[in-house]
Amino acid sequence: AMADPRLLSRVLSNLVGNALRHASSVTVTAFRRDDGIVVDVGDDGPGITPGVDPFVRGESGVGSTGFGLWIARTIAVAHGGTLELVPSAGGACFRLTLPSSSGGS
Repeated sequence: AMADPRLLSRVLSNLVGNALRHASSVTVTAFRRDDGIVVDVGDDGPGITPGVDPFVRGESGVGSTGFGLWIARTIAVAHGGTLELVPSAGGACFRLTLPSSSGGS
C-alpha cells in the first residue's frame, strides 16, 4: 500500500492507544488481500454501545476529546481506504483497510 508513514502511524497509534485505555488485552493483526492490506485492532474491553457511531467528530468517551477516531478515519479515507468498527464477540475491533499501491495486481 502507498501511504504516508507518519499519518499511518497516527492512525495506528490512535487505535492501539484507545484499546489500551479501555481494555486489558489488545490484539493487532495485519494481512494482505488481493486488493490491499487490512489491519485489525481488537481488544477485550467493554466494547462500543450498539447504535453509537464512534467516528462522530467531537463526541467522546471519558477522558477523550472525541477527535481521534474521526481524524483516523479521515486519514484512512484520504489514502483511498476505510476505517470501520467491525462486529466482535467481545470488546471492540476496528479495521483499517488500505488499497494496494498497484491497484490489486
